[in-house]
Amino acid sequence: MNNVRRNILVVLLALVLILPTAVIAKTIKVGAAINMTGPASTWGQFHAKGQQDYFRYVNEQRWCSR
Repeated sequence: MNNVRRNILVVLLALVLILPTAVIAKTIKVGAAINMTGPASTWGQFHAKGQQDYFRYVNEQRWCSR
């Protein structure tokens, strides 16, 4: 029983410490493994441009209230 309470306490403590930083964050960095050179570079360049366009669209929509 003590282990269960301790585990619940650890999870709650982790949430209290992690969630405020996620909510307050103004910049969120996103990484991707995309081939920009080599034989698969034509696909990689399309993926990189699509990703940039998508995040530009999301930022313009302002889905998150600031």
